[in-house]
Amino acid sequence: MPLAVQAKVLRFLQDQTFERVGGLKSISTRVRVLAATNHNLEKLMAEGRFRSDLYFRLKEITIRVPPLRDRSEDIPELAHHLLFKFARETGREVRGFAPEVLEIFNRHGWPGNVRELQGAIKDAAIKATGQIILPEFLSPDLTAAKSPSIVPARIVQPTVSLMSPRPSMPC
Repeated sequence: MPLAVQAKVLRFLQDQTFERVGGLKSISTRVRVLAATNHNLEKLMAEGRFRSDLYFRLKEITIRVPPLRDRSEDIPELAHHLLFKFARETGREVRGFAPEVLEIFNRHGWPGNVRELQGAIKDAAIKATGQIILPEFLSPDLTAAKSPSIVPARIVQPTVSLMSPRPSMPC
């Protein structure tokens, strides 16, 4: 983010006001801002590329979320959430995963984090011919890495849950 934009964001966070593009009147608002980055902001501040006053304003409450590879216990619930969301958006009748698929997901390192998991699920759901995601619907890069012998799934029922309203889960 350019330094000039950082100054505007800082002013907005401090005053809770902004002007529309081309507008002359300040508009007051009450919002909470959730900011995320994969950059080292301390390093950017030292290089003069990130304002320290904005950094400290944003740093009031810090929530560190470990990468997906470090929290494999979250994968099944997150995978189901992403599958249900995709099914709702597209009208697909995909409702669950074969147990072997969840094992493959747990073994994968997920260098692309949640976005990679989301892409893998979309890809498999599009390839799926039934209501269950089977290993043969997964991309070869998921099934080949660390999974030399995958037994074809014999399950036809979902293993965790059927499509039902679920609370939103942050990705």
